[in-house]
Amino acid sequence: MLVVVLVSVAAGPDAFETVRNVASGTLGQLFLVMWTAALFLHSFNGLRHLVFDAGYGFGLEANRYSGIMILLATLFFTVAVWIVAWFIS
Repeated sequence: MLVVVLVSVAAGPDAFETVRNVASGTLGQLFLVMWTAALFLHSFNGLRHLVFDAGYGFGLEANRYSGIMILLATLFFTVAVWIVAWFIS
């Protein structure tokens, strides 16, 4: 998505306006929300694996708990980012 935006900026105002219209549509917004969720999920899972690399969290209970916390944190931060984005715009 970043490359598409940068290429459209380099191509001129008409190309950028087209990308902007697509991104501001329903399908574009859904894509951006899912992209935000994927970013948070990947980041939090990376932190979880750093904890695993330190030798902690291998028990079944701890593993299940950390997985649930990753999903809840992803949901919370995704919603928080989009609420802030909605109020700013």
